[in-house]
Amino acid sequence: TSRIARKFESRGVRVFTKTERGGKASCLNLGLKASSGDLIVSLDADSTLDRDALKRIVAYFNDSCVGAVSGNIKVRNWRTNLLTKLQLCEYLLCISIGRRFLAWMGLLTIVSGAFGCFRRSVLEDTGAWDPGIGDDYNVTLKTRKTGRKVLFAPDAIALTEVPTTIRGLFIQR
Repeated sequence: TSRIARKFESRGVRVFTKTERGGKASCLNLGLKASSGDLIVSLDADSTLDRDALKRIVAYFNDSCVGAVSGNIKVRNWRTNLLTKLQLCEYLLCISIGRRFLAWMGLLTIVSGAFGCFRRSVLEDTGAWDPGIGDDYNVTLKTRKTGRKVLFAPDAIALTEVPTTIRGLFIQR
């Protein structure tokens, strides 16, 4: 990943590498320390953003009570086979519809690590991401405990590659 990312350094991309392992949470915390913006976006390595996804997700932060916003994750490779089509249905029900409903009820507990945005001050006040399984759940729960709103941005879209085999799905989950 770092070799590929370095190709974009001439365009302003800053690349950081870690010598010791620590998982995604460790990398996100490193990125938080190295960044300077008021809003921090988290993405998975296999996520790609729609052209206006960042503009759409940050617009929710015009409300100073918002602490985090979950983007809408859709399946890029849904046409591959029956398994990817089933995951398309899962993402539609659980993310596109499910998170919209939970956010509307004020009950959203997951800002997806595949595409989410956080207010820096909330991350710094809560200790940011905790290492281990469920880091996206933990950081969202800590955000909710501050009293800030956690919203869903159905119009801020990222595409992701889903596993194409049962074994791959098992490993992912």
